[in-house]
Amino acid sequence: MIANRVTPPMSALTASSSPYAVAPTIPSRSPARTAPPSAAARSGLVRIVAADCTGGIFPGAAEASAFPGSRSASDAAGGAPTTRHPGRCRRRHAATTIGSSPRNCRLVGTYGPETLRRAGRSTMGIDRHVALTEADYLRLLIHGTTAFELVRTSLELEIFEHLESSGGMDAARLAATIGIQAQPARVMLLGLCALRLVEKCGDTYGNTAMARRKLLRSSPRFLGALVDVQAKVINRALPDLAESVRRGTNVGLRHLPGPGTTLYERLTAHPELQQVFYANMGDASRKAFAQLLERYDFSTVRHAVDVGGGDGTNAIELARRYRHLTVTVFDQESVTRLAADRIEDPDLRRRVRFHAGDILADPLPDGADAVFVFHIFEIWSRKRNTELLRKCRAALPEGGICLIYNFVSDDAGTGSMSAGLVSPYFLTLASGEGMAYSAADMEQAALDAGFSHVERYEDMGFSHALVVGRR
Repeated sequence: MIANRVTPPMSALTASSSPYAVAPTIPSRSPARTAPPSAAARSGLVRIVAADCTGGIFPGAAEASAFPGSRSASDAAGGAPTTRHPGRCRRRHAATTIGSSPRNCRLVGTYGPETLRRAGRSTMGIDRHVALTEADYLRLLIHGTTAFELVRTSLELEIFEHLESSGGMDAARLAATIGIQAQPARVMLLGLCALRLVEKCGDTYGNTAMARRKLLRSSPRFLGALVDVQAKVINRALPDLAESVRRGTNVGLRHLPGPGTTLYERLTAHPELQQVFYANMGDASRKAFAQLLERYDFSTVRHAVDVGGGDGTNAIELARRYRHLTVTVFDQESVTRLAADRIEDPDLRRRVRFHAGDILADPLPDGADAVFVFHIFEIWSRKRNTELLRKCRAALPEGGICLIYNFVSDDAGTGSMSAGLVSPYFLTLASGEGMAYSAADMEQAALDAGFSHVERYEDMGFSHALVVGRR
């Protein structure tokens, strides 16, 4: 058995226009260059001044400072005057401090890694250029429920939509627009500004660039479906994490009565929650699957079985792209029924088929030369995943392929942040045995299942990896 690790050619790694959470980028192979920090920077007292309200720090705006102190940033750094950026608001905003500063110094705003490097500070904890002090990071850990509810409530009240359509509002106008009292409006705006989702210029509040990318319904990167499933399905179970860890099973499932021992089975007794759940799965699948379509050539596949294909999102898109291809979605009956109702195009209805069954207990539909295991590996234990892949191999002809495509952790088991935060959901609620596995775990499972040739594709975007096993 052979295992190859494959990195797609650079031409195939162009970032898609529809990213999920964070747009994929090609990591640079060149060594990092860090400018020597100034004396003030080495002391942990670094001031960064922004001259507009966009929440960004602009090239040339980082200066060291003996903050708090009496000298200007330019004097303290021995450099040129602060660079102003011709932004929407010309008011000079208060300086902010990065690093191990006095208690009254904090970092706010959105910062590019290179800006922080020029300031002599670590870029640890940056995700699309958002940095936090240790104190604020700990506050988010402790008050994470509050932060989530600020976002969820803002979506429910359409605060981001109102701010965007109006070009910005003061607190009184926003309160009147959404029909709430002035004090609750101030509470919401204070929280949203602290979370850097809303910014203030004078008395006017507006959305930050991050809120526009992720929290406006018109944005292709809108995270509303994820917020919905978190609020209505997942969050109620997470307080049972400790007991789930002790017992090694999904104790949090007790909050969702119904048949079966997994979330997917229980959802069949709750059609409204099932729709919320699969709306998020479909949204996430569309964005992640778009990356796979750009990176893998399916032209040689004639008939594929999509194991656990859910609402048919991937199957429909694949059949639309490859008009010779037939895809059979293999999933539980209540899900395949929902999926079949979504297809109106006669040609797609002919080539996208649905086969109801238990993906673990029932045999796979026959006649396929490819099997897709997309976003399934994370649900089960490594042993159960290997058994599933062994069954997939048995259903394939000689030369047939099995594609395992999944959100992954790193091989070291230390990240990413998303992998670390989603794994407790699989333990506490989904199945009681899954997690965000590494690409190495997927590769080894394919080898253990008996595939004679295994290829591992990395840098697939959105923290995904693809493993291809050939019979």
